[in-house]
Amino acid sequence: SELRIVLLGGSGEEKSKVGNIILGRGAFETEPSFFSVKQQCDRARGQVDGRHVTVINTPDLLHPQTSQDELDKQMELCVCLSDPGPHVLLLVLQPERFTEKNRDRMRCILDTLSDQAFKYTMVLVTHAGNKGDVCIDKQKDLTEFIEECRGRHHRFNNIDKTDHTQIGEFMEKINMVVKENDGRYLTCEIYREVESVTASLTGSEQDMERENKPQVLSGEEKKTQEETFDISNRPQWKRRMSIDLPPDLSELRIVLLGRSGEEKSKVGNIILGGEVLSVKDECERAQGLVNGRRVALINTPDLLDPQLPYRKLFYQIERCVTLSAPGPHALLLVLQNGRFTAHDRKILKRILGFFSDEAFKYSVVLVTQGSKRSFNLGKGPVHKVLEKCSGRCHTLNNTVEIDCPQITDLMKKIDKMVKENRGGFLSCELFKEPESAALAAIEGSLMGTQQKMERKQRPQALPREQQEMDK
Repeated sequence: SELRIVLLGGSGEEKSKVGNIILGRGAFETEPSFFSVKQQCDRARGQVDGRHVTVINTPDLLHPQTSQDELDKQMELCVCLSDPGPHVLLLVLQPERFTEKNRDRMRCILDTLSDQAFKYTMVLVTHAGNKGDVCIDKQKDLTEFIEECRGRHHRFNNIDKTDHTQIGEFMEKINMVVKENDGRYLTCEIYREVESVTASLTGSEQDMERENKPQVLSGEEKKTQEETFDISNRPQWKRRMSIDLPPDLSELRIVLLGRSGEEKSKVGNIILGGEVLSVKDECERAQGLVNGRRVALINTPDLLDPQLPYRKLFYQIERCVTLSAPGPHALLLVLQNGRFTAHDRKILKRILGFFSDEAFKYSVVLVTQGSKRSFNLGKGPVHKVLEKCSGRCHTLNNTVEIDCPQITDLMKKIDKMVKENRGGFLSCELFKEPESAALAAIEGSLMGTQQKMERKQRPQALPREQQEMDK
């Protein structure tokens, strides 16, 4: 059985070191420069004493400059990555940095997750360097907070050293928390406060939504949506951000793949009906309601870039798999006719192979275009990808920001494919292997593709050179 642990606290570097000690490997980045920019929740897996352990790492949620919107976003992502729920919330705290404000903010974070969160919480007091034991007795705010966690705490005296003797007693305490809760995990209630808003998605309003009519909102609901979407002066459709979603709706997970980050972001925003995705160098997840159904979109950077380092490609594919856990129902291949080359097609084929040998069974080609509705794919690279996808294709006019008929047709095609796959999702096999083996597989495969393309593109001067040599 899987043990899911969420790391919460201040310093991202400290939490990453703790995660690496737990998993016994360098699963999380620990360089200080890595944390100088805004980070997102991340997840890594491993085996500890023969047991599958998943660690969900979070950014610095105690930082005073972290906005409430950013905090909400990260907590939602944390809930997603720890699905169906964490067994232990591990609060990684430093005595000298834990203030009364930190304590109040941490209480707020735990209450946001669930009113039962403290039952699943343990404090881990860390200490970097080699300055002796950690002393917490004189830290009033910290000792009071530990008491709220039923006195459950552990100390790592030196997280800068890989000392596996620290992990034995620590895991015993973790297992004790799980045992005290009868093996149950924490059901996160982060969406409960807005269920009253989404309760209106019934009866005639759902009929109206199926007919793709604009939503008529009350003043309060309209204000809520405007704050959530941060969009002004545009029609509001009944597709809401994840903060407006009840947790019990069936979720459809879609991964966006392709070259242009701008095109993929446009497609995602049209599907969800708002400016929720932007062009980034990192995988990103956004959620919303589409025709009454909960949809999660995982946007990816340009994974087809031949200049992308293998290790970065590995990281992004792994992150995509993490954000689409337990697996995507659909891979939406966002391609631009006329710009998609034979080389792009070969790399795309390889990348899909990294997800699974059956990736094409779960793929739909989406060709973006302007207002011109007719074009011919011919027998080019896009057509060859289309053949692999059993002819599943949709064209999208990306000059229209919100177009419900286009999206309704697309969702019908995706639903038909999901039905053909008996409602199953794609199980990504590559990342069940050790990281080194998975990285080697990616590197070897892409190097083979690159070498083949270079041989094809090489000038036909070799025969003449051979003739000169024969002379």
